[in-house]
This record gives sequence, C-alpha cells and structure tokens, in this order.
Amino acid sequence: MFLGPPVYAASSIEFKSYQFSSSEIYQGNSNVNVDLKIANGGNSSIVVHGAFVHFDWQASNESFMVGSETSGEPYDLGRELDPAEDYTIRIPFSVPSSVSEGEHLFYFKVFYSNNLEEQWNPRERDPYAALMIHSLYEGAYKAFVSSVEARVTQAEGAGFISPEAQSLLREAKEYLSDAHSYADQGMWQSASTRLSSCTARIDRAYEAEQRFIIFLIIAGVAGGGAVIGAGLFIRRRKKHSSRLSSKKAT
Repeated sequence: MFLGPPVYAASSIEFKSYQFSSSEIYQGNSNVNVDLKIANGGNSSIVVHGAFVHFDWQASNESFMVGSETSGEPYDLGRELDPAEDYTIRIPFSVPSSVSEGEHLFYFKVFYSNNLEEQWNPRERDPYAALMIHSLYEGAYKAFVSSVEARVTQAEGAGFISPEAQSLLREAKEYLSDAHSYADQGMWQSASTRLSSCTARIDRAYEAEQRFIIFLIIAGVAGGGAVIGAGLFIRRRKKHSSRLSSKKAT
C-alpha cells in the first residue's frame, strides 16, 4: 500500500499522509479507497464535516466525497478534533475502465468548522506523488495466472491416453509459456489472451480424452460381442456337423 509523505499545516488543518487501499490499482477497479490522515494543527477545537479527493480524469466539478461541506447537511461527519488530534478519513472511489494507464494526479479538500476549507495537492510538495493506474489486462493476468498454472499441472497428472488430448495439452503448455514471456515484457493484453487460450486447450483436452475413452468402451463391447458371436456360431456348426454324422451312421 502506498503511503504519502508527511506534509504541511495549513490554518487549522494539518495534512499528515494518504494511503491507498491497494499497492496496484487497475483500470475498471471499484471499491477501492484512499485514507487521508489529517490533524488539528490549531489551538482550538474544530469540527470536520467532510472531505473529497479529485483525480485528473474527472471533470472540474466532479470528485469522490464523504461527509458534507458544512454542518447540518446530510452525511455531515461531525467529527470534533481537539488541538493536535489525528483523524483518518476513508474516501471510497472507483476507476473507469476508460482511464488511461500511467500516472494520474489528484488533490484533497477538507471542509470544517462551518464554511472553512483547506486543499492539499501532494504534488506541490512531492514531485513523485501520483496514483499509478495499471492495465485492466495486467489485473486479469495476475488474477488468473495461478489458477491456470494449477490446471495445467493437474492436466499433466491426468495421464491422458488420447493422442488428441496429449496434443492439446502440449499446446496449452506452449500458450502458458508464451503468457509468462509476454508478462515479463509488460505486454499484458497478449499475456492475458494467451492465458485464455491455454484454458481453452485444457478444456478441449479433457473433452477429447472423454470421447476417446467412450470410443474404447464402445469398441471393446463391440469387439467382445463379435467374439461371443463367433464362438456361438462355431458351437452351432459343430453341433450341426455331429447331427449329420449321426444320421449317416444310422
């Protein structure tokens, strides 16, 4: 998790730090948070009513906010802070899938003590302060690569006897190897696509194995029936021959 640097006191609000709920945030993420830690830097008590975070992909009049701008409004936090007392405000936000990969700037604003507000842009104090948005495909790859690897290992231990299933398993392993290679190069879309192809080959391998086993069972039954039928025919021929011999003898 990213912890922002200690910052400065402005009026009665001292901005201490910020911390995102995940070290990696992806395009399309929802239910993520940023914790903003503030303190009362003044000499008298204050009441915090609300706070927001604004990201550079939002319109100028948009933000993610908790609480309210003034007292008495719906959702007013109403949090009283004594001098030097800390308070952490959790602000939920989401990232549209259309947001570009890379660094995005943001700033916070805190509303307190009836019509007072303070704004903090971390970039003003820290030239590296930014939220890094990762590719949606990177998130998909990292979410599923372990389970796909486990499926390949399981399929290897299944002992496929179908030539088609064996061939499909080899293809699946090649796709998995390609996925790893593309991930190492940061080519996340190609990496996640190869994972999908690997999974599809594993599914097809199991289906091919099932078809092959059914074929062997049917072939075995048919073969067994032919053997039984031939045996009965031979026995009937022998009986018929014996009867003819008896008639000739008499």
